[in-house]
Amino acid sequence: MLLLALLGVVATLQYRWVGDVSVAERDRLQASLRSRASEFAAALDGDVTRAFAAFEIDAARFDADAAGAVSEAVDRAARESATGNAVRAVFVAGPGEAETVRRWERDSATLETVTWPPELEPTRRRLATASPLAVAGVPLPPGFMGDALDGEAPALIVPMTPQDTPFHSTPGQAGTDQYMVRTLPPRTAWHALVVWLDPDRVGSEVIGPLVARHFGDSASSDFNVSVVSKGSGRSLFRSDAADVDPKSADLAADVFALRLADLHWTRPVAPPSLPGEGTSTTVKDRVAITIVRRGDAGAGESPVPTGSGAGWRVLVRARGGSLDAVVARSRMRNLAVSLGVLGILAASFALILIGSARAQRLARQQLEFVASVSHELRTPLAVIRSAGENLADGVVAGDQVAQYGALIRNEGRRLSDMVERVMDFSGMTSGAVARSRRPIDVAAVVDATVSAVQPDAAERGVTMHVRTADHRPLVNADADALRSALQNAVGNAVKYSTAGGAVEIDVVATPRTLRLTVSDRGIGIDAGDIPHVFKPFFRGRRAVASQVRGSGVGLSVVQRVVVAHGGDVRIASRDGGGTVLEIELPIVPASGAVSA
Repeated sequence: MLLLALLGVVATLQYRWVGDVSVAERDRLQASLRSRASEFAAALDGDVTRAFAAFEIDAARFDADAAGAVSEAVDRAARESATGNAVRAVFVAGPGEAETVRRWERDSATLETVTWPPELEPTRRRLATASPLAVAGVPLPPGFMGDALDGEAPALIVPMTPQDTPFHSTPGQAGTDQYMVRTLPPRTAWHALVVWLDPDRVGSEVIGPLVARHFGDSASSDFNVSVVSKGSGRSLFRSDAADVDPKSADLAADVFALRLADLHWTRPVAPPSLPGEGTSTTVKDRVAITIVRRGDAGAGESPVPTGSGAGWRVLVRARGGSLDAVVARSRMRNLAVSLGVLGILAASFALILIGSARAQRLARQQLEFVASVSHELRTPLAVIRSAGENLADGVVAGDQVAQYGALIRNEGRRLSDMVERVMDFSGMTSGAVARSRRPIDVAAVVDATVSAVQPDAAERGVTMHVRTADHRPLVNADADALRSALQNAVGNAVKYSTAGGAVEIDVVATPRTLRLTVSDRGIGIDAGDIPHVFKPFFRGRRAVASQVRGSGVGLSVVQRVVVAHGGDVRIASRDGGGTVLEIELPIVPASGAVSA
């Protein structure tokens, strides 16, 4: 009971431990997924930012040769970023160009005036309605905070603000420093490059390699990854046949945004004099811009690590289902293994208990066997000893001598039979080598058995009837072993028959076997005892209740002998009381028959 209780405690703790491990595994997978997504977003946004920076054109260079400056920017972007290789077209937009725009022609390296493509109509309206902002000497695009990238087109909007931007005293609305950020006057000249990207090439040449690097290739990755436009939901990349459903995604992160820390302006910046200062200061090499996002990010959203609003969203889902499903399957596997080990321990414990119980039962049966055999030996020995003493002392004379001789003979035979049964069982259980076999006539063995059992049957008032078929095929058997088995079977039938009863022995031939049936009208066997009657030392409840002497090895000897001869033995209760024992032995083919 203590071991069972400890086993239950271990099973309970194991269940809780596996649950804790599953929670830790889920947290680890989620942290790993967030880390991968963050690295992927940084790599993609960094590449887009490098392309954006490559298209920054000095205003003086643009005024001198606009087409040449754009050509140089295209080549520079192709060298410095993968996004630069996915450029579909470049447009130069400026003030006063509402319906038309200048497109850079790759073959002729010239700027041609064309109408806005329908796909860029939202971009055109955005530029037309933007409120241009400017920092002294810093080329911020018009409406920079939301217009630097267009995720729907997709396109990059790169500004070219004149270097000598006039400033006015009216504070701008976009910054906290009223002396540095100003709203440009409506007539201020500005231009912007609209770099139109090919979405198919972006997906295959930019996003695809980054997904393979950070999430694994489509063949070996544990995740399905999709990159879609935040506005329309248009798919730019998918690692599986279908896009990841945003509702079932394990992680959603915003990408396609500028990383301000990677933007550099190397030309001098001359801010205006601050109040109270009589001199101006020239700032060179880098301009630092800090954007403070007030309020909490929306639920399920990843903070945008850039200054510009991200236009795409990367959706990640575990290939085997959600992370919770993957962790649940892992937990079930761990539980199955753990419970399997505990089950093996429990089964081993149960087998130990069963083995111990069987050993105890066998020991008890052996003691009962020894006591039974001792009792059976004591009775004939006492009779033989008493008769011998009377003969030796001359107490008996005349006709009584013959009676005493017959008594000694019968009790000696009974004693011999008992010893034979024990020796037969001992030899079989010890694996003694079977003696040679030969084709024999079973009828002769049956006659010898009946002759051996007849005195005991006569003493008990039991009659025996033998019926044999005229045609009796031979069986290949050891005659002595077969006689011992039949003698045990018939002896049991006689022993458990009531006075005045009868034992019937039938020998019937079938096409393949010879069947011997031993029937009696005795006390019978309970149905619950039938599966156990062939076990060594087992005695049925009716036999024990009737106080019939026996060792419990007779039927075990019968079964072992019959099975050793390739036959089969069955026992059943007989209608109206009694028992029927059937023995089937394989017959010798006609070609191999030999006269007994």
